[in-house]
Amino acid sequence: MMNYTIWNNCLCALVFLTAGAGWSPLRADEEISFNAHIRPILNKYCTSCHGGVKRAADISFVYAETVLPPVGWIVEPGDPDSSVLIERVTTEDPDLRMPPPDEHPEPLAAEEVTLLSRWIAEGATWGK
Repeated sequence: MMNYTIWNNCLCALVFLTAGAGWSPLRADEEISFNAHIRPILNKYCTSCHGGVKRAADISFVYAETVLPPVGWIVEPGDPDSSVLIERVTTEDPDLRMPPPDEHPEPLAAEEVTLLSRWIAEGATWGK
């Protein structure tokens, strides 16, 4: 009985670990949700300086109109390569990188940049 319990526990751990190894919070074919995937990134890295009250450079990631065209210039829906947001979060230049290295020493994780790029490529729909 003891050997069965040990074997069962090992098998369960193995299944759990191997299943988790390829786990991703979002499938490649799954549409990006602004509220579920993008807003948390913006809140974590951007809104402390570019929020509702504090609007550095007159940019607020709380309001779509300051980010998206025709008034906003940070995100070019459908074109992540032309979007200032992607340029600024991926640059190696510490004077241009967002968030600033002195406030956030580590840049956005590759997965976060991928989510932002996919969201922009999908049309940068705000608020759903």
